[in-house]
Amino acid sequence: MLCRDVDERIESWLDGELPPEEARRLTAHLEGCAACARAAAWARTVREGLRGLPSHDAPPAVVARIKAAARHRRAGGDVLSGPWRARSRGSLAALLGMAAALAVALGVAFRLAPGALAPPVAVRAERPPG
Repeated sequence: MLCRDVDERIESWLDGELPPEEARRLTAHLEGCAACARAAAWARTVREGLRGLPSHDAPPAVVARIKAAARHRRAGGDVLSGPWRARSRGSLAALLGMAAALAVALGVAFRLAPGALAPPVAVRAERPPG
């Protein structure tokens, strides 16, 4: 298995969704490839960090819009056609959704590496007196 194959399958592997033989080949690759093993460890760490975040139910209005869009799509329509097109671009809900996603990503980053986003500290070396 090549590194690009691992990259394409790592999420399915972590979810236990790969066929047994493919999972064995991927595991064998991870045992011999430090770069892919680091990527797998990072993916696992991110998943664990996300699981630690609180979950919230979507507001009823959002659920209703998603269900209506799914019904419309099943009927052969474009998801962004009809009443959704006018409100989907530039809407406050879309901006709030992006802001929430950014907040989650930053929360995970701070949780996984608390000092990673701190500004660098300048250190000045001085000669000892005498």
